[in-house]
Amino acid sequence: MNRADKISGVILALVFLGAMYESSKLEMIYRNAPGLGFFPFWISLFAFLASVVIVVNAFRRPPAKDRSVKWPQGIGLRRIGLSFVAFVIYAYMITIAGFILSTAVYVLAMSRMLGSRRWSSSLAVSVLTAVGLYFLFKVWLKADLPTGSLAIIP
Repeated sequence: MNRADKISGVILALVFLGAMYESSKLEMIYRNAPGLGFFPFWISLFAFLASVVIVVNAFRRPPAKDRSVKWPQGIGLRRIGLSFVAFVIYAYMITIAGFILSTAVYVLAMSRMLGSRRWSSSLAVSVLTAVGLYFLFKVWLKADLPTGSLAIIP
């Protein structure tokens, strides 16, 4: 695990440094409010710091405390694959069905796939998540969200 932490930590640090650099090219402040680059920059900075902590801890941890890495198999590997496929479908469907409907269906599928036992709770969480994210981004942050080509919900 020590070697994996070192490698993944360095790779993530480089990725987040690149994200910080790219987001610094965007506007940080726009009309006394956060601009397009504000949130990506700060999220990248904190993620970069977290990856540095991972690398530092990997170098400080004695090799005797290392555990072997266990790669997922069986149902775990299927869940990872299905999660990836579901996200790709979500990214495609958001352009057709729009943000709210696509997000609700995606969250419903993920909650059912990852172990929710009752349809009613999965449905409630998916609808509340989609509507909550809509209000967060569209109403509060005034961000443009995809309406989709069907334009079912504005």
